[in-house]
Amino acid sequence: MGGSQPIESPSSADKWRYSLYTAIVFIVISLPLTYHATSLVYKGIRNASGGPSYIGVFLHSIVFLIIVRAMMGVKRL
Repeated sequence: MGGSQPIESPSSADKWRYSLYTAIVFIVISLPLTYHATSLVYKGIRNASGGPSYIGVFLHSIVFLIIVRAMMGVKRL
């Protein structure tokens, strides 16, 4: 496939940086305040006791997946 560049392996510092960013995104998405804010848009996010419902955890997991995947597409954070 003429002209293809070799893929550069990420350094250890890059791996730690992306791990830190992923942890921060996870914490923000897992906060009760985030569940409260999203429950204002969709009532099924929280259960009767105020905790996250199964649907809420699933939807927040999808959002987490999309954000982490988008972060992988950024050249340098």
